[in-house]
Amino acid sequence: HIFGGADRYLQEQEGPVTQNILQKIRPELRLDLRTALYQAFIKGERTASRYLHTEHDQQVMRVKLQVGPITEPGFPRNYVEVLFEEQTDKIADSANLTKTVDENATQLISRLEEEVQRTREQLQSTVEEYETSNEELKASNEELQSMNEEMQSTAEELETSKEELQSTNEELVTVNQELKNKIEELNQVNSDLQNLMSSTDIGTLFLDRHLQIKRFTPKIAELFNIISADIGRPFDHLSHKLKIDTLVNDAEYVLKTLSTVECEVQTKDNRWFMAKLLPYRTIKDKIDGVVMTFVDVTRLKQIEKHLQQRVRQQATVADLGQIALAGVELEALMQEATRQIAQALDVEFCKVLELQPENEQFLLKAGVGWKDGYVGQATVENHKNSQAGFTLAANEPVMVADLSQETRFKAPPLLTEHGISSGISVVINGIERPYAVLSAHSKLVRTYSQDDINFIVAVANIIADALERNQADAAIRQSQETIQQQLSEIEAIYATAPVGLAFMDKDLCYVRINERLAEINGLSVAEHLDRTATELFPEMTQLTSPYIDQAIAGERVLDVELHGTTPAQPGVERDWLASYSPLKDEAGRVIGINTVMQEITELKKARQALEASEQRFRRAVQDAPFPILIHAEDGEIVMISRIVSDLTGHTFDEIPTVEAWVNHVYNDSDFRQRVVEGIKKLYDLDHRIDEGEFELTTREGDHRIWHFSSAPLGTDERNRRLVISMASDVTKRKEFEVALQNNQQRLKDLNETLEQRVTKRTEELTRIINDLDQFAYVASHDLKTPLRAIDNLATWISEDATDSLSDTSKDHLEKMRDRVKRMEMLLNDLLDYSRAGREVNDLEEVDTGDLINNILTILTPPEAFTITVSDHMPTLVTSRMLLEMVFRNLIDNAVKHHHRADGRIEISAQESEHSIEFIIKDDGPGIDPNYHERIFQIFQTLQPKDVNGGTGMGLAIVRKIVEAQEGQITIESAPGQGSAFHFTWPKGAN
Repeated sequence: HIFGGADRYLQEQEGPVTQNILQKIRPELRLDLRTALYQAFIKGERTASRYLHTEHDQQVMRVKLQVGPITEPGFPRNYVEVLFEEQTDKIADSANLTKTVDENATQLISRLEEEVQRTREQLQSTVEEYETSNEELKASNEELQSMNEEMQSTAEELETSKEELQSTNEELVTVNQELKNKIEELNQVNSDLQNLMSSTDIGTLFLDRHLQIKRFTPKIAELFNIISADIGRPFDHLSHKLKIDTLVNDAEYVLKTLSTVECEVQTKDNRWFMAKLLPYRTIKDKIDGVVMTFVDVTRLKQIEKHLQQRVRQQATVADLGQIALAGVELEALMQEATRQIAQALDVEFCKVLELQPENEQFLLKAGVGWKDGYVGQATVENHKNSQAGFTLAANEPVMVADLSQETRFKAPPLLTEHGISSGISVVINGIERPYAVLSAHSKLVRTYSQDDINFIVAVANIIADALERNQADAAIRQSQETIQQQLSEIEAIYATAPVGLAFMDKDLCYVRINERLAEINGLSVAEHLDRTATELFPEMTQLTSPYIDQAIAGERVLDVELHGTTPAQPGVERDWLASYSPLKDEAGRVIGINTVMQEITELKKARQALEASEQRFRRAVQDAPFPILIHAEDGEIVMISRIVSDLTGHTFDEIPTVEAWVNHVYNDSDFRQRVVEGIKKLYDLDHRIDEGEFELTTREGDHRIWHFSSAPLGTDERNRRLVISMASDVTKRKEFEVALQNNQQRLKDLNETLEQRVTKRTEELTRIINDLDQFAYVASHDLKTPLRAIDNLATWISEDATDSLSDTSKDHLEKMRDRVKRMEMLLNDLLDYSRAGREVNDLEEVDTGDLINNILTILTPPEAFTITVSDHMPTLVTSRMLLEMVFRNLIDNAVKHHHRADGRIEISAQESEHSIEFIIKDDGPGIDPNYHERIFQIFQTLQPKDVNGGTGMGLAIVRKIVEAQEGQITIESAPGQGSAFHFTWPKGAN
């Protein structure tokens, strides 16, 4: 709309009709009007130009332009009004004015206008190209998002496809899910599976229907003399190392019956293999030959043999324990022990070397495998140069694998005469000193396991317990006989009695005392007479006075135990058995006291030793590493080992009887009854029996398999017959056997399916990634070309028309160049974002302190800005470029978005077990928690891009790089409280 005579400032030009005011306005007003319209439309500001000269009707007028948005109601928001304010006084006519203008200036202005016009056209073209590029970039972004959605849709279709999931188990679903996010892990799994297939220890041989060799694995060459040239030869032409001659017949049988033949075979070098023959089926289910597989089960055989040996050793220990508890002679027990040890350890020799009283020799007390006449006669010197002497000095088990290579001692003649090469020996301890050395030997060079050592130590402990029991019984019997003899002959042999005897008068003075009591007291007989005990040994009187007072009162005090010291052995604690009897006259008055004193120190020690031996046996049962139940014929369970409760969950109080035990661990009522009947028969046995395997149910409902063996254990104090039942938990062995078979088939199926899936998914994802990389590169390159042209053009305009352009125009050109640079930065950031986490970078040792200092020299923060780096920054092996990019973006953001020129940034690190946590903390304006997640998205900023010059890509690139390194990045911030960015980085190369 035009009103108020504004049309006199417009003029029609030749050419097409236009409504563009910039083309119709008088030339001298055009530049200022263009600038004012830009401020009004773009920034919404109202501006006023300087006074401009223009000619109308041969009059030169001075006009000021006022341009701004229309704020009156009723007008659209994007309308602008242009006011022409004329100066009231008119200037002289144009002819006079024209003379004052320099003709050269007029020509320069004309050329500048033409140049500006051309520049305007080029600028318009540049703007259009910029807009086109921007649209293309948006379209590219949409295509990228679309491709990402297609990839996600493809993955979802893969997960939900019923036809593909019919042949994939739960493990493949997990692998397929991880395949979308961890391509590198999938490649690693693929490599591992390929190596597994190529390095399998299963020997395989493929035969056609005529039993001719088709192909084989390298492992089969260990069993058959076969080379690549043998393909096509008949199978029966091959020689092999197996101890079997029926392979050809078995192969023909498989072809004929289409069944599977499976058996264990042994090689000539004593290895064992599980051989399996089955029909070779093609994809069309056609029988086209035979497949032979040979799995090395030598290790399983060895484990089985080891378990059998352990069971045999445990049974031997239990058997010897029962023999010892039965009270057989010690020498017979040792002879039986050597025999059973030799059988259990599979050795030729076993012996017990008894240490002689003078400690200088050992006597071959018991043994097996030795030459006739050696047992009971042969001796071995007790010095460290012999195995027995060395064992005694070390007081611990000694194992020799090869005597010829032994450096700790030399083989004595007893061993060399019998050609012994290896052995194991332990000490049998007595009550006060070592009693003997128990040894097992073999002519073969061999090593002995820790189970073998524990076994022979257990046997030595049984012999030691039996020895203590015999010595304690002997001591008790001797003491009892001595006491009985003293009591029966006390009056007749008072002077020679082996116990202390004395008589004191009513004043408690010694009237008579025998040598024994005087010896106990440590004084002579004469020194006792006519003196009281209080005078002689006041300390002992404190112990005896209460009993003497009772005797003075007329009471008999018999067999009281006293404990203390006497002058005979000062400082040595001793024990005595004392009796005090009053001697009365005819009137019944006490006239003296008879005293009997017997030393029972050794007897008490023997009794304590017996109790300790029984306690050790109880502890041995309770602490046994395998289940033990001792039960009586009336059904009571006398004792169990703790491991029974540990494995079943039932305490000793919950299973007081055999019936309670059976009801707790067996579910089937008929089976319970059969078990109870079988247990009742055990009490009539006179030897150990192997009961076999039983399946038990624990308190938690778990099922365990125990292998039971039982043996008689004599009778208890109530004359009840006892039985000891021992078990070996074979649950894990059974589970291992089943799991081994299942895993072999499952691994085979997994290998086949996963190999196909991995190959297909890897090819698809590699193609998609390559397409994305190519697209990003081409888009970036094509978009940067027009940007550079715009930047160059703006630079040329600024340089060529610097004198004729107004400050506003110069500002516009500078802003245009800034936006071009920001657009180029955005393209570079987009390219970095697309590549982040996928490029493989060189690894090197990086000092993070030096790295950050280098970054600070590049960023050049304000002079008043303070950036503090911790003195304890770590050094790690990683990609320098990726870590530098993370630090540079975070530090640059902290500086760029800070609201003060004297801001402060602190950089520190905290080390954990597998990673380093870096913290970049500032005292800036802070960020509202509502925007903590938003700032890590692309193109997201909290301030206008014109304010800080950012692209909104920095934190998105940081998060992508950190997460690609399997780290995390978080922020702690609130408005007015600064911000702290935390990110973790792996210690080692990733």
